[in-house]
Amino acid sequence: MRLKKELEGTVGYKVKKIWKNLKGNDSTSETIGGIFVVIVIIAIVGWLGSFIFTWCMTKKLAVQEVNGKYGIGYNNEELLVKAMYDSISSKPIGNHWKLYDKKKNLIGVAYVTDSVQRVVEPAYTDVRKVGNDVAILGKQDENGSEYNLFVQGILKNKQPYKKIEYPSYSIDDAKVFVAEKKDKKEVLLDKYGNVISPDYDYFRIKGDSVILAKKTSDKYPYIRYELYDYDGAKLKIGEICDISSFSDKVAWAMLSESDYRNDVYSVIDNKGNVLFKRKSKYRGVENFSEGIGWWKSQSGSTDKWTAVDKSGKDLFEIEAKNLIVYPYTMGVAPVEKGSSYKDSKLGFVDKQGKTIIPFVYTKASSYLLYFDKDSLMLVSKDGVKGKLHRNGTFTPNK
Repeated sequence: MRLKKELEGTVGYKVKKIWKNLKGNDSTSETIGGIFVVIVIIAIVGWLGSFIFTWCMTKKLAVQEVNGKYGIGYNNEELLVKAMYDSISSKPIGNHWKLYDKKKNLIGVAYVTDSVQRVVEPAYTDVRKVGNDVAILGKQDENGSEYNLFVQGILKNKQPYKKIEYPSYSIDDAKVFVAEKKDKKEVLLDKYGNVISPDYDYFRIKGDSVILAKKTSDKYPYIRYELYDYDGAKLKIGEICDISSFSDKVAWAMLSESDYRNDVYSVIDNKGNVLFKRKSKYRGVENFSEGIGWWKSQSGSTDKWTAVDKSGKDLFEIEAKNLIVYPYTMGVAPVEKGSSYKDSKLGFVDKQGKTIIPFVYTKASSYLLYFDKDSLMLVSKDGVKGKLHRNGTFTPNK
């Protein structure tokens, strides 16, 4: 009975019901119950002991010092990387550790796992990016910069590149890299460092998982483009003549020479599928946002812009002198109009084309025509800069 009370009081394990069931009305049952509780305690203590022992005995890689030099291992007798460096980063990034030669002010990396240890000796001035398996190391001098790509500590390019970039937020998520060669041509590399594209004039990240590849052509118009996804696969759409930035997973594009000559735009998605076409005036299109884009359907004494959704349905038109439209932000679109572009005023329309903030403002910045996370936009009213709230309230700057 004393054992039962101690168990309840110290471990917090409630065994009242179990005890009653086992105890019964005779001493034999009570003895069996006591034995059962002892077994439970032994099992719990054994499990905790095993857990603590395993945790304490688990080996962890760490920087080890030997005679004033540093290596990497479980202790200074179990080194996976010899202690021969002036300094090593205290913690790894993925499987990479940074190595330092302080006298020459150079950096290298060590790729270390239990089964693989590869060292890129300190010979670089810039460790651009390091991840679990990939590292970009560079040298910078009076002649410029050059970079090398290492995968699990193995050099993947015989000739250094002038730059190496990738479209993903994290190097560990990158499936392709954009590399500029010494002749200034650019190629795509896969995550293993293999070249997977022909030479292009340049690559540009166009948003929504699409990479734009530019190349000159002997055909009019003399610049052509091809599209790749972030996996490095070329989109099926083939060569195109012009394209806007991808936004809302679509872009306006001129697909052929005929389209280019006649101002015909197609809306394509980020897989290269053509959704619909529009013949605009003077190449007037505006990017999609919140499911709606714009195309210029008339130009002359007055301009006319038509709002269109991604299915190709025209929603409404706005007609005015010197009309300029902008992408939607928080359900409304900034619109400018006036007797001339110089004295045009800024207002806002909803997704049905109704004016919900009057045309009494002017732009305070050419690049900030959207509401921020606080629902505010920088504008001017009567020559005074201030913050316009999405609800239409204007607060002058102090």
